[in-house]
Amino acid sequence: MSTSNISFVLRAKTPEDIFGEITGSTRAKLATLKTMFRRLRSSVAPDKNPQAVKDANDAAFKLRKFYEDACKLIEDDLYGKPRIMLSIQSKRSTYNIHSRTIDSSKDEDWSESGMFFDATTDTGSAVTVKISKSTTCNAFMQSESKLLEGTDLFDANTPVGLRARFPRIIESFVSKIDGVDRHVLVFEKFDDKFMSISSIKEKFDLTNEDKQLAWMLKRMLETAAFIADTGFSMLGFTPNSVLFNLDTHEVFIPDFTFMTKLQAKATAMSQTFASFYPPEILNADGVATSTDTYMIAKCIMYLVEGHKQLSWDKCITSQFANLLRAATFPNKTTRTIDAPTIYKRFNEMIYDRLRWPKKFEQFAAKKR
Repeated sequence: MSTSNISFVLRAKTPEDIFGEITGSTRAKLATLKTMFRRLRSSVAPDKNPQAVKDANDAAFKLRKFYEDACKLIEDDLYGKPRIMLSIQSKRSTYNIHSRTIDSSKDEDWSESGMFFDATTDTGSAVTVKISKSTTCNAFMQSESKLLEGTDLFDANTPVGLRARFPRIIESFVSKIDGVDRHVLVFEKFDDKFMSISSIKEKFDLTNEDKQLAWMLKRMLETAAFIADTGFSMLGFTPNSVLFNLDTHEVFIPDFTFMTKLQAKATAMSQTFASFYPPEILNADGVATSTDTYMIAKCIMYLVEGHKQLSWDKCITSQFANLLRAATFPNKTTRTIDAPTIYKRFNEMIYDRLRWPKKFEQFAAKKR
């Protein structure tokens, strides 16, 4: 539990992310806050986490800072209320970035090149803003903006349902923030109901939930097949960068940092999820049409592995496991299953052999 609390604190971006909703009088709020702070401080203390001393020290420092900030916010009656953290001005508009509200679903970084924030324009319109994490990330975000603003991926003939799975860019510009030139992308506001694979794994037990895993796999394969038809590979199917709406059974891909043309060599990859990439990426070989399906299969394995110390293939049916194995052969020449092919096999498995209904069931997996 201590290690998960360290991760929880390090991911937080505001005091509300850590301490949540606090009610009562000012005095009662401060007392509740102190109790929560002391309990959490004990769990992230370095001596309680000898296997993660550096992270524990970072978490303890950050926790103390957010506790002090929370005290001040409560005293000023601002805790839990939207606050402007930063205003960024472009030639078109001013974007006011607010502290994330306590019910925000953005629990972790969705991108390794930028940070996402909720914001409003000077006319009050809600938008989503992405700011590069460093000057070295500016080039990635510039490439991302060209893809989203151009016609290589999307045009007037792109099906509405598929287009809705990707951000709609409003503008792209460079702004000096904290004395550093950072690339900024402004998008139409993201739906708050989407949750990353990492968050789903943390909150739900998907052991033996083949039908829930099936619709997630189906949505990712559809998306990968569409991207492959445009001549690209996402290289971004990782637990933090694939989001699902559990009510509508839809998928959303917020980040294009690592997108690469098919047959080209990848110039960058996620360091956090390096184990999700197939050998052709790790060996600086050309991107194959089956590269994304390899990563998608790894995402499904990730969702179920580790629960009750069981390996992933013990948590799903044998038919499902065999399909995932076929998509993760190390040799890309042997692994000939691209997104359209595995999508066809997947449909044959669930509809023809298993006789599952074509309408997906309501999400009802057990909470952890």
